[in-house]
Amino acid sequence: ELEAARQGAGATGNNGASDNNGGAGAEPAGSGFSRRKRQFRGADIARVRVKTVDKRSLKDFALPFGIKLKTLGLGALFLSWYVSNVYFNVFNKRVLNAFPYPGVCTLIHLAVGSLCMAVIWGTRLKKAPQVRASTIVAVLPLGALHLLGFAFTNASLGSVAVSFTHTIKALEPFFTAIFSALILGSIPSLISMLALVPIVSGVMVASFTEASFTWGGLIFALGSNFSFQLRNVLSKQYMTTKAYESQEGGMSTDVLDQVNLFACITITACVLMFPCAYFLDFNRLAAAAGAQGVSAVASKPIGQLLWWSFLAGLCRFADVLVSYAILAQVTPVTHSVGNCLKRVIVIAASIFIFKNPVSSKNVAGTMLAITGVFLYSMTKRLDQQGRRLPFDPIVRKFSRNIQRFFRKPRRAKKKVERGEGSDDKGDDEGKGPLEYYL
Repeated sequence: ELEAARQGAGATGNNGASDNNGGAGAEPAGSGFSRRKRQFRGADIARVRVKTVDKRSLKDFALPFGIKLKTLGLGALFLSWYVSNVYFNVFNKRVLNAFPYPGVCTLIHLAVGSLCMAVIWGTRLKKAPQVRASTIVAVLPLGALHLLGFAFTNASLGSVAVSFTHTIKALEPFFTAIFSALILGSIPSLISMLALVPIVSGVMVASFTEASFTWGGLIFALGSNFSFQLRNVLSKQYMTTKAYESQEGGMSTDVLDQVNLFACITITACVLMFPCAYFLDFNRLAAAAGAQGVSAVASKPIGQLLWWSFLAGLCRFADVLVSYAILAQVTPVTHSVGNCLKRVIVIAASIFIFKNPVSSKNVAGTMLAITGVFLYSMTKRLDQQGRRLPFDPIVRKFSRNIQRFFRKPRRAKKKVERGEGSDDKGDDEGKGPLEYYL
């Protein structure tokens, strides 16, 4: 519009000169061009140019040693991601050591996350979604899985060391590959399957050489992996399906983005956690407090434990939001590599803070599992680029046969509309075209 206004100003000047010489066709005073000319003055055009130059100079502004502001901001996001996750595990472990009731701790964490998201919606920092009955039905199983994953994580942290729990949680790619193949039909390649071997081997070595090993802690950590990864795969299926229905226009759907979907899942899990916490912990808590007093329930002051639990829930919520912010600026492979580094930092920080005894075999198993997670992330990148190993087609063919066994196609006849004078021989003989639905 600015360019059109400048060109129109030149054209009007020529017309004005011709009109002074006796020409006809002068521009009316109240025309649309006159309004645009009064709107876009020379000072306005100069101001737009200054803003454009300032934006470009800010984008290309470089700090000392060639560091750009964008790189500095991304580094600050990664640092916030690591710090929030470390402090979540530290505060959570301190609370569980002094207050061994993981159900109550899980309820507090979910309530803090729900409250933070309500504040974000109330202050218009994020637009609140339009929740319908279909949305509640779809989010309800995701919230139940989120509840189970959170409760299993807290139960594992209360039973074993933080480093051991996060070593077991390095098996997340293993569960993701299984659920993606069974639910989404995403069959991993041979090189991705080979990358799972060091993950499983490292976890096994670290488990049997862990000083604080308990079967309860191991089962709870595996249950956390199972719940969280199944929740992630079903969430991806939900978002993909709703986006497809919205594009097709077959039905009216409100597609939730990742942040709003996580918020709805957290609020649903918080509501479902109330009866679970009552049956799991409140009866034991009331019995212990009634028999020996409130001091017998926890080894630390209740106010301090509540403050630590609030900070743990706040750090957990910040961890998720910063993770989404990083994923919006980098590739999924870079995000996965950063997640591997985050797990290493959490394990090292927990060993340093809580002074957990570790052996050389335990460290070797942990590093082998983390290396396997890194290799798996890189192999997924190779799959996206279309690179394959020599025996990869054979493995894919075998995997497709297994998938066809679980998901059999249904055969259905295509309906043909009959009009006047149409030939119905093909329909009578049953030889019309067929459609297959997966």
